[in-house]
Amino acid sequence: MQKIIRNDWRRESGEPFARAHILSHEIHPEGLDIDRFRFIEAGDLKPRTSVGHLLSVLRGTARLRLAVSNAQQLHLEAGVHLYLPPGLESILSADPGTELLCVTSVSASQ
Repeated sequence: MQKIIRNDWRRESGEPFARAHILSHEIHPEGLDIDRFRFIEAGDLKPRTSVGHLLSVLRGTARLRLAVSNAQQLHLEAGVHLYLPPGLESILSADPGTELLCVTSVSASQ
């Protein structure tokens, strides 16, 4: 196993962000998926509803909209950490230059 993690940034066609996959529950003993997102341009990230997510804003600003309410958007900036439980539909809209850390854990039933 590597002792040093290097961010290998990859940008899928049409995505506003580049992603660096840091840990995978399939091969690392921690049992977690850890990804970094770097928004090249303004855009949205829609977290999967099948798992919970711990999100940390490392740099920049974003807004979080929850599908369960018509409440105003939540403003997120560097230093903010949040938990999105499984089943919660949400959309995170980030500004260019925003970087996020996302940690998920696949349930034992999956």
